[in-house]
Amino acid sequence: MFVDLHCHTKKSYDGFTTYSELLFACKAKNISAIGVTEHDVLDQYIDNYFKKSDLNIIKGCEFTTNLGAHIIGLFIDEAKPKDDRLMSIIDYIISLNGLILVPHPYKDNTGLLKIYSDYSFLEKCNLIEIVNGGTNE
Repeated sequence: MFVDLHCHTKKSYDGFTTYSELLFACKAKNISAIGVTEHDVLDQYIDNYFKKSDLNIIKGCEFTTNLGAHIIGLFIDEAKPKDDRLMSIIDYIISLNGLILVPHPYKDNTGLLKIYSDYSFLEKCNLIEIVNGGTNE
């Protein structure tokens, strides 16, 4: 099974695809499931579009911390944490029984491992992205 847990559409400032373009790309690459993780918002309409396809959708959100770093919550239904500090976002995702994905960990300006020097938060994280199409990592 091929899965991509970090996808955006035009609803994110760094996304370029429509729903139909995303579906076409997934079919062309034989991807079975995707995490649609728009920036700081949960896409409430994604299920309606993809329900007739055989593509499994994992709801998620790519949160921005108060220092500008990104962290993804997967399998969540809400995207409004109380505040934007890293540990608050992590605890919020855990409270929703979500999984925590560290995207593009060393990316300039948004990578958690580039911005934070104390890595103890990794103990609560479930996944770390190794390959990202938007970076040269």
